[in-house]
Amino acid sequence: MQNNLVSICITTYNRRELLPLTLKSILKQTYRNIEIIIVDDCSVDGTKELVEKELLKTDDRIVYIRHEVNKGLAAGRNTAIFNAKGVYFTFCDDDDEWECDFVESFVSIARNYDENWCFSCGNIYLKHGLKSCRLGDYKKNLKSFFI
Repeated sequence: MQNNLVSICITTYNRRELLPLTLKSILKQTYRNIEIIIVDDCSVDGTKELVEKELLKTDDRIVYIRHEVNKGLAAGRNTAIFNAKGVYFTFCDDDDEWECDFVESFVSIARNYDENWCFSCGNIYLKHGLKSCRLGDYKKNLKSFFI
């Protein structure tokens, strides 16, 4: 399998209690070439302190970006996208936990597409013995996609 970098975005807002569980499931991934971008949308529940004092020390693949004003989920995801270095990019909600092979399965599927494709995958499941994405894929001109 190719070993391309995968950027994983976790946007968070006042989820101090749930964020560590999400992060733990991502750090257990069998696919290891990842960067984890946590975008904190100006949480006021101690999330910033937790991330800076504890979570950042657990793994050097974690990047922390904090909005100084609350901008909403879409802005948080855009912040992550514009700071991502990966060949592939995916989102994990701050209250979700992934199976340990989620990223490996994601890359296995995504590598069958070229740079003209963008697809959204909400769940990976077995279909006829093969893993496939539940949601569709979309052919996009990625240069115009982000304009």
